[in-house]
Amino acid sequence: MRNRKSLYLRNLAEAVMIQAMEDLWDKKHRRQSLDFFSGETFEDCAGLAGMDIYEQMTLLQILRDSLKITPGMRGMYGYIRRAMPDPALDYTG
Repeated sequence: MRNRKSLYLRNLAEAVMIQAMEDLWDKKHRRQSLDFFSGETFEDCAGLAGMDIYEQMTLLQILRDSLKITPGMRGMYGYIRRAMPDPALDYTG
């Protein structure tokens, strides 16, 4: 039973992260999504999903890079830089 609960938590954490990724491209939810990825909630969900720190940093870098080249994001780029700093530069490991 315990393994089943762990699997459910992992699936839920993955679903939350996928929804937050989709919300990055929705103007109504973009700021909330950026807050999710820049905060402890992402770290908690990523941990429950079984992601190590390298995988988390890689995902954040991919999302950050994709937002740089997305049309219509120019006005949000300053916020993106603050909310999702470059993990390669900010890692103090």
